[in-house]
Amino acid sequence: MAEEKNRAVFLSYDSQDADVATRICEALRAAGIVVWFDQRELRGGDVWDGKIKGQIGDCALFVAVISANTQTRREGYFRLEWKLAEDRSHVMAKGTPFIVPVSVDATSERGALVPEAFLAVQWMRLRSDAVMGELVARVGQLLGMGADVGPVVDRAPDHRPGLQRQVGRRVPAAAWAGVIAVIAIGVGATFLATRQAEPAPATVPNAGAGTRPPTSEKGTEPRRGAKSIAVLPFDNLSEDKEASLFFSDGMHQDVITNLLLIRELACVLHTTVMSYRGTKKSHREIAEELGVAYVLTGSVRRAQNEVRITAALINPRTDEAMWTKVYDKGLTKIFAVQAELAQAIAGEMKAVLSPQEKQRVEVVPTTNAEAYDLFMKARGISRGRGGSTQSLRQQENLLERAVVLDPRFGLAWARLATVDGGLYAGNWSMTQVRLERTREALAMAERLIPDSPDYFMSRGWVRYMVERDLERAADDYRKVVELAPSYPEPRYALIWLQIDKGLWVQAMQGLNEVERLDPANPQYAYDLFSTALAGRRYAEAEIALRRAETLGREGVEFDRMLLAFMARGEIPRTALPRETDAARQREFELMCGESLHITRQGNNSVTYTSVQALALSGKGEIAAARALLDSPQIQDYLRKNDSEPKNAAAWANTAVIEALRGNRDEALRRINLALEIQPESKDSWGGPLMRCNYAMVLTWIGEREKAVDECALRLRTPMPRTINYPWMRFNVYAMRQHPAFAPLCGDPRFEALLNDPKNNAPLF
Repeated sequence: MAEEKNRAVFLSYDSQDADVATRICEALRAAGIVVWFDQRELRGGDVWDGKIKGQIGDCALFVAVISANTQTRREGYFRLEWKLAEDRSHVMAKGTPFIVPVSVDATSERGALVPEAFLAVQWMRLRSDAVMGELVARVGQLLGMGADVGPVVDRAPDHRPGLQRQVGRRVPAAAWAGVIAVIAIGVGATFLATRQAEPAPATVPNAGAGTRPPTSEKGTEPRRGAKSIAVLPFDNLSEDKEASLFFSDGMHQDVITNLLLIRELACVLHTTVMSYRGTKKSHREIAEELGVAYVLTGSVRRAQNEVRITAALINPRTDEAMWTKVYDKGLTKIFAVQAELAQAIAGEMKAVLSPQEKQRVEVVPTTNAEAYDLFMKARGISRGRGGSTQSLRQQENLLERAVVLDPRFGLAWARLATVDGGLYAGNWSMTQVRLERTREALAMAERLIPDSPDYFMSRGWVRYMVERDLERAADDYRKVVELAPSYPEPRYALIWLQIDKGLWVQAMQGLNEVERLDPANPQYAYDLFSTALAGRRYAEAEIALRRAETLGREGVEFDRMLLAFMARGEIPRTALPRETDAARQREFELMCGESLHITRQGNNSVTYTSVQALALSGKGEIAAARALLDSPQIQDYLRKNDSEPKNAAAWANTAVIEALRGNRDEALRRINLALEIQPESKDSWGGPLMRCNYAMVLTWIGEREKAVDECALRLRTPMPRTINYPWMRFNVYAMRQHPAFAPLCGDPRFEALLNDPKNNAPLF
């Protein structure tokens, strides 16, 4: 009996989850694990209560089944069981494995109606029976039946305070919003990405570059060849136009995706053709501007799960329809429609599909209409709002629901791995739980779509952003080249790999190349601006920023202000129009020694309080600065930093705070951890920003000689500017104005750096 108690698992569940609890019980027992799980008796009564309390007091592990059912049941016997388990956990040594929460659907820790002790440990996610083996293995490990057990109390909250984001873990969070927005789109309905191994050399566009490639001289011969086509945005004819827009746009994108998989065809990308939505231009004009031989028009009308799709292939020279096709299908039959359209277009253009291309075009991602709907919504959010924390969490919620409805929906798993990886890599949720979610989703994608370019794209993202295995990530991105050579996303991802390696010139060439593939995408122009600015190539940065604005990039007023300061030391005196930009401008002016009165009022966030303290310190008001940094909010931020030990940004930020507070040893400890996690030798984008914080720490702990040496190195090193912290950018003007280096003013070596014009000359 004692042996059974030491190895027994108590299985707690709501009655509505009896089926899944039974499957868990059977799987555990099949592995030789003792499970206390009795469905034959009615719950209630003193005898029953005594038995339950005794088992919970004696069991080795308490496995709690958590679901939408437990969320909706505010009262239930299982809640008493949970309370008893929590009470027992309080008398156990820290780190002792006992409570094992198992979510059997999309229910996550956020907002879960569970005891506090459940949120302090790692959750298992049983989204399908396909991962039942992992649950059994984990329980076996915790019982000491297998390999070494990993940390149990390893969960940190998924939310973080408004921390000072001076530096990014690998790339500044503001920059990752753009990276995630574009790369995440690469995991599409049947595939949306490609890359050539080394970008062809390209020149930086001159100031006269337009928003689209120039037309041919006569305006009659298609530049892309006789087998080229532009699929214009589909008309949304559904009654609920707003709710159905994501669906019609998704259909449009999927048709383009299928055409890109046919090697003999040339198809204009989704971003570029979307600029023609609502246009009054003729088909001939559009074809001439885009350099294509054919134009496809279409419409989508949806009513519940029934869809009518109409498509017409147009010869733009005569403006005649070569054929018109009408399809009335159920929602899950639209994949057959997309495949038929692609093959009909290829047939008209005399393009031959290989057996592999035909197989990829005809793939059926899911047979569950609701799951596909959720997937389309998630992809629509990715296109519309990119990689912000809010966007990624919305996508995560939709995709988790999709894979619960259809656990074999491989494309949804692949995108979920990308989203979870984005939340982890962007410093928004760098927890062990988030890491395991990412790996679980990727493993499911591998099982279901192992040869799909979507899987390779997702795996490349995880290897790059989460595991920091740059070489293997590059291999994954290159694998998709053979499948769709005209798509820019893997090429774009490899550009970031080049930047990480310090290959700045090649990165600029690559960005020009992807711009030619997708000339209407403002993200590529904006990244050219950022990269040129990192190398102090100010004229080229200005050209790229102007092009990004022409293509629809919003909020460039602040970037223009930043560029003027970096290039010429100008501090604009006019207010910026957007509220978010105005806040950044106030901070920017403050960091440049302007408007010190701002430090006495207004924003109380961690970020702004830190900035205020730095500005006050630069003015010599040390006592006032330290009073700000002794606030409960800052102290709480410093304590919470320990919950995410791999977060280099947090260590670097808090190192500067400790230096300003006069805590020399603690400041050095924190900054050395940041440098160890994100060394410049392995990350040419984020690593130098860590070294910037290092220079600031050295300055404020009195290590002036070392601080000047570090500043000299920074002035010779390309590095990005972070949107929220332009003053982190090292050039002559930034260092001359920056209060962080006030203690160095008057030092002959430091002044020599500021007065040397070479220190604001181009770096590459």
